Amino acid sequence: MNVADIQSLHTLVWSYRKRLSNLWPTPNREDSLAFAFTEIGEAVDAKLRQNPIYNRNHDKNINVENELADCLIMLLTALGEEFKFTDMYSCFFTDLPFLAVCVTELFGWFSTNESVAVTCYAITHNEIWNGFDIYGVVWNRLDRIEKRVTCAN
Repeated sequence: MNVADIQSLHTLVWSYRKRLSNLWPTPNREDSLAFAFTEIGEAVDAKLRQNPIYNRNHDKNINVENELADCLIMLLTALGEEFKFTDMYSCFFTDLPFLAVCVTELFGWFSTNESVAVTCYAITHNEIWNGFDIYGVVWNRLDRIEKRVTCAN
């Protein structure tokens, strides 16, 4: 996924945010980062549930891809509608534990748009996406949210 692809994801998220603003309120930056923090925890939980040696609720219907997509949606929201990605946002470490550390560090006083953008880049380059269409997974998560909030009203 290149910078233009990540920018397309950002545009997708913000188009949903604008279209559903009266039904799906956009959280402020701090709350968006807090939601991203919870989503990365759910991604780690989903990864742990895949290991049959642990006595966990394996029937729970969660998967790493969906939770990473939810985390990415919240990080893209935290960047604000006008943010533009550049080629400077790259990262060599994209494994799930590293992503959890990145998101955890964003949940604090020192997060900048640059650190959020690097984390978005890292998430979109995680090995979990091998064979998956990130854009499609994010779109499906947003579509699910739209159906839920429009049915409720």
